[in-house]
Amino acid sequence: ILPALETAHAVVEAMRATFGDRFGLFGNGFDPPRPVVPVTESHEIYWRSKIGLNVSLSNDLECYTSDRLHRILGCGALLLTKSFPMMSTYGLNHGENCLVWETPEEAVQLAREVLADDVACEEIACAGAKLARENHTWDVRMLELAPLLDAARGESHGQGPAGPVLET
Repeated sequence: ILPALETAHAVVEAMRATFGDRFGLFGNGFDPPRPVVPVTESHEIYWRSKIGLNVSLSNDLECYTSDRLHRILGCGALLLTKSFPMMSTYGLNHGENCLVWETPEEAVQLAREVLADDVACEEIACAGAKLARENHTWDVRMLELAPLLDAARGESHGQGPAGPVLET
């Protein structure tokens, strides 16, 4: 079993033990089996949630996260995420636009604290939604991908990684 999957199971059990019926879960790989919610419908769950829990199963990759993170942020739920390498490249800042945890116990404690403070919960969730709107839309991704696709086709348009290429 993947270490991240063990972490996911541990945090789910800790949340379930602490929050009981207030903790909802969907997706594959949990016992008892949970309903699979199509990606096209998951936004409805995040819209109705105060907190969205994220554990990427590939936390060992340098700059990867599940798209769940972006869906949670974009729908306005507070993102409670397991730390992952280079998360700052996504603009994620603990206490500002998300809450970041290392252990299941820390995740539970952060959830308890923010659920007891509606103002802080709303402020962090709104900052996360703003981050998603400004930096993580398909429009933004396409602007980032266009030069990479051009380079793959051998079309540099005179731009290198540091700006215009000067010929001497």
